[in-house]
Amino acid sequence: MQPKIQRQNGQLLLSGKYDVASSAGIALTLRPYSVAYEISTLVLNNNEAIKGLVVYGDENASIGVASEGDEVVFWVIKDGKREVLDRQPLSKKQYPVYLKMRISPDFTCSAYWKQSNEWQELVGKNYKYAIDFLPPWDRSPRPGLNFKGPQGNEAAFQFFNLDYLEP
Repeated sequence: MQPKIQRQNGQLLLSGKYDVASSAGIALTLRPYSVAYEISTLVLNNNEAIKGLVVYGDENASIGVASEGDEVVFWVIKDGKREVLDRQPLSKKQYPVYLKMRISPDFTCSAYWKQSNEWQELVGKNYKYAIDFLPPWDRSPRPGLNFKGPQGNEAAFQFFNLDYLEP
């Protein structure tokens, strides 16, 4: 994997080369110090690429929420196979799109998005997806930003926040 990371005009641009066999693409992550947290970002651009948030275990085990064209997608990679848990059309065709994931102490994950004032939950109200299949805590599933797309595309992010939750 050869990530390309740039900071330009107050934006973080993420792109690069990765093995086409990698279902997750490029993950720019950090190691959390707690199991309960919320991550969020603002995606600024629209292209063919998948751009968003990820909790990255390894190339065979990850979960994320992303903007992809005119949709928001909540996805999981389990045993190397990518599955879409939910997809919703954007309320406005123009970007930006806010994305958020909440990781709870019971090793479940919820995903949200918005383009206006109210967060929309993917897969329905109070839906939590079990993420106990991710590598164990000693290998630390890592939250961060995600990009997967054709060469020449990039993801443009305004910010990345990680807020720890009360256990």
